[in-house]
Amino acid sequence: MTRSAALVAGVAVALAACGTPAPSPPPAWRPAISVTIEWAGRAAAEIDGTLGGVSVPLAAVPGVRAVRSRAELRRATFELAGEGIDVAAVRATLVRLEPILPPGASAPSIELAQPGATPVLVALVDDGRAPAAELGERLDTLATGAGLRLRERCGDAAPELQVTVDPARAAALGLTLLDLIEPVETAVGGGRGRAGAGAAGALGDLMLRDGVRLSDLATISLERQPPCAARLDGKAAVLAVIERAPTAVLPASVRLLDGRSLTGTIAATPETVGRLTAALRAAIVPPRWFATRFEADRGALTVAVGLAPGVRGDDVATAIEHALGALGNHSQIHWHGDQVTIAATIVRGPDARTDGPTRLAALRANPAVASAGCEPCGVHTTLAVRFTGARLAAIGVEPSDLARLVEFGRSGVTLGGQPPVRLGVSEGADPSSLSVRDRDGVLIALSSLLTMEAVTLPDAYLRVDGEPAVELWARGAPGVSPAALRALVVSGGEPR
Repeated sequence: MTRSAALVAGVAVALAACGTPAPSPPPAWRPAISVTIEWAGRAAAEIDGTLGGVSVPLAAVPGVRAVRSRAELRRATFELAGEGIDVAAVRATLVRLEPILPPGASAPSIELAQPGATPVLVALVDDGRAPAAELGERLDTLATGAGLRLRERCGDAAPELQVTVDPARAAALGLTLLDLIEPVETAVGGGRGRAGAGAAGALGDLMLRDGVRLSDLATISLERQPPCAARLDGKAAVLAVIERAPTAVLPASVRLLDGRSLTGTIAATPETVGRLTAALRAAIVPPRWFATRFEADRGALTVAVGLAPGVRGDDVATAIEHALGALGNHSQIHWHGDQVTIAATIVRGPDARTDGPTRLAALRANPAVASAGCEPCGVHTTLAVRFTGARLAAIGVEPSDLARLVEFGRSGVTLGGQPPVRLGVSEGADPSSLSVRDRDGVLIALSSLLTMEAVTLPDAYLRVDGEPAVELWARGAPGVSPAALRALVVSGGEPR
């Protein structure tokens, strides 16, 4: 994940953008336009190799000064910076690219920054009269106001209908998991997926074919599982970053918070989240507000801390690093925000991905550096799926259907509706035991079409103007000035 104030959205709360600038900060990367392409079931390396070239025609659009792209599991993001970018030309470029995108990739989505808008941090606090769910509803209402756009939220437990499919039962009834997606999506799109006591039962009655209901092969429940937990002054709260136009007015019921905050991201697994969160909480004295978010697909835990008056961000960062050091994670937290002494640089070129770790080792060995990191230099172990295209073509199975089915088996899929509906398989189901339908309608076990093996892959791939790149960052040791740290980090690279 690239680390700048404008790019923190998508992990915890985008709080780094809300503070008072530090003296002589490095040039901020502020994209005016973001383009995202989703590609289910594809690893970062394949997405980078196939979609990385999209940045070249985007860079040629009038007004575009630079393009930063990031390829990670299931998606590619392209961020365009510049003044007076021709938005119509961007859209026209994407339309021309759409027909040549690989099968299974989504149409590009585009998001525009609001001219003159600034991000502000707001809070809705549980006062004992409204539960967290109602706070979330109040936030939804607020975000529809003129000149306001919700960028990130944390703290409310939005309802979700969870549909857990038994693959063996589905196969016994002659159905594949892909046979469920379209009818369920149609049902919830038509308003069938309503929140409330009858929501699960109504969806369970959905007829998949004559005599077969969804409830015959799946359990359905209405759940509230907040992906992000937040507290303010010791009380449950909903925190949000809202982009506010210059003329927009916030209602009096919303508390506008100052931006003295500290945000960092650390590698984590479901098994380590509890220990890491406990260590983070124990290290902070005392936070004005505190928020954590765990993203299982990225293997990342993000912590955001509101600094109390008189508390220095560097002191909190040091305390957190010491606490994490006891767990063997000292150097892995990636800080962003203007309340810590940090500096960053982009290293790009054909050898950037090999040079980055070498330069990182040198930074960590320097006594002027308290902690340092390289993004994206991490790796993870995952299951690689291999199949033969000729074999699939012979039986009439599309590779994109195969990829979607494996994705379904691994992590489930989220469909529309209010509340959203999430389709998944029962715990412990082996993705290779799922089935797909051939051109004659016969169910074929995935195990006969593909192989799976554990492989170690890079977490993500970063490009700047089409060139491979990495971002190096460092937090200064006590007494090291921002200017000295910046000179040390930027040496051999370029400003972020």
